[in-house]
Amino acid sequence: MLGLLGLTWYWWIIKWLLQWTPILSASGGTVIVTNGRKRVTHPKGLGWLLIYLFFSPIIWIKRIVATIWQLIQPWNRIGAPALVTGVLLALGGISIEQTWLWSIGASLFLIGIGQLVGWSLRRSGRLRVRASQVSYTISAGLVLIFWSLPFDSLNWLTGELNNSIEMFILSGVFMVGSAVFVVMNNAETLSVIIERGLSPFGSMKPVIRTAIAYPLAAKFRTGLTIAMFSLVIFTLIVFAILNNIGSVLEEEPDRVTGGYDIRGTTSRDLPISDINAAIAAASEVSPADFEVIATTGEIRGESRQTGAEEIAFKPIVIRGLDDEYLRTSLIEFTHWDHDFGTTDAEIWRALRNDPSLAVMNSQAITEPDGFAGPQNDQFMVEGITSDDAEVIESITVQIRAPGGRGQVVERKIIAYMDILANILDPSDDFGDGNAFTTVLSATPLLEEVAGIPVPFTIYQFRLTDPTRADEIAGKLETVFLDNSMEADSAQFLIRQNQEQGDAFNLLFQGFMGLGLLVGVASLGVISFRAVVERRQSIGMMRAIGYKGWMIQAGFLIESTVIALLGIGIGIGLGSMISYNIVQEIGKDIEGLKFHVPWINMLAIVGIAWAFAMITTYWPARQASQIYPSEALRYE
Repeated sequence: MLGLLGLTWYWWIIKWLLQWTPILSASGGTVIVTNGRKRVTHPKGLGWLLIYLFFSPIIWIKRIVATIWQLIQPWNRIGAPALVTGVLLALGGISIEQTWLWSIGASLFLIGIGQLVGWSLRRSGRLRVRASQVSYTISAGLVLIFWSLPFDSLNWLTGELNNSIEMFILSGVFMVGSAVFVVMNNAETLSVIIERGLSPFGSMKPVIRTAIAYPLAAKFRTGLTIAMFSLVIFTLIVFAILNNIGSVLEEEPDRVTGGYDIRGTTSRDLPISDINAAIAAASEVSPADFEVIATTGEIRGESRQTGAEEIAFKPIVIRGLDDEYLRTSLIEFTHWDHDFGTTDAEIWRALRNDPSLAVMNSQAITEPDGFAGPQNDQFMVEGITSDDAEVIESITVQIRAPGGRGQVVERKIIAYMDILANILDPSDDFGDGNAFTTVLSATPLLEEVAGIPVPFTIYQFRLTDPTRADEIAGKLETVFLDNSMEADSAQFLIRQNQEQGDAFNLLFQGFMGLGLLVGVASLGVISFRAVVERRQSIGMMRAIGYKGWMIQAGFLIESTVIALLGIGIGIGLGSMISYNIVQEIGKDIEGLKFHVPWINMLAIVGIAWAFAMITTYWPARQASQIYPSEALRYE
């Protein structure tokens, strides 16, 4: 109905224009629409008139844009549009606390600075010939440096800004684009460097010189190919390096497991009444196999922070810890109130001695960069972020059962757990796959909130011989088969967690590998096209003494230069941004180290270069078989 009304309205406008608007013909410029008797005549028919009326707004918009461009062109020479637009976007990004807008604005501002430098050089008469080259190099170089800086290096200027996955995409595009622009804008200098680097191969000097000159002369086409290569290599390198982040789990497993070797869970409907007695009576296992057996239980609840702006109760997981867990856990804390202890052991001792105290997992702390946030509108602490110093002031929270049932219980939160403790968090007995904020305290908390006894269903075992963890986990499942126990060694759970992350990264790398094949294929297309475009020049080289193998080697060197430039830019920039990412994550995960997977990196480089040579070999071979007489007659 709305579409019909729109067409009717548009037809009445056209009818009015046909009656009252004079229209000039495109050929002679004479009036062909008259107002006499309110009739319309047109030598080319009504269709041409309607087409003109339809496209005339586009024509006028184009004219307006062209006029505006002519007006700002004098100012564009000094970079004024880029400078002004960059400042406005940067200030807008700061005002709405969005990193992507601030970064784009800052990049435009830096481009404007490069333009201003070029204008100054031309006006002063210095480097007049190379003013544009210097201007473009400075612009691209400044943008590259800006995007290569550590993420928080300019926080003193902008404050804390929010960002997300779009920053990874933008950083790749801006870094690769600016690096390629610097390289191609200084192609002559690069050509000299390559020639000198290959100077030991004296007999190949003519081949090398011609092989380098052609791709660097076609700057736009070569630059696009290098950029395509670089972006794919950039992404592959980033994921290859970030795959190694999980190494901290293997080096410091106690931060993940709490120092326990096996984790077991039972059905809520089939709890174990006395696990120590059951183990003593079992034939499969012996009490001597276990150094510690700690138990915990959990329920869903709601919580709110006393004195906070948010007054509504939000979902939370409530976990009660038995005395053995409080005594033996090795889980670390990243933020705590020093009034209750200055070490992890002292915080656990305070929880053991005072049931009114509690701690929370890292899910309760807000990430200042916006990467993490509340899930399902769950409870989050106000006034504390992961970037804050480790010393914080305790807060008080009110806790109740879901839906406001039962009494409201207060606990003082004195510390927040290490983010690694969330990796093997067993709190998802609820089956929804969400990582919820969890409050942990001594066992009385569960009964106070629920109003009834709550069975413990999570068991942590520390073994006298940790090497038998997988064996004893299987035996525990047999002993407690009637309780539906599922037991796994902590090392198995860590490996499983890493394998899941690695599987995703490898899948993503596989898709990016397809993009690499596209880049390699483009090299083959360029080589085939080069054979056709340069058929006469190939004939001339053959006529002056170039051998067939020299022609073939020249084409292979061309592809090698393009491929290695793309690979080198991708590896360098990918490693740089990966280092910044690891340093940023390292603020939340102490002990995280930057590792370069040399084997993976060499494999990526070798595969990319090998495929580039394969796709170039056939057109290079065709070029080497061209006869001078045929090539010189070619038109």
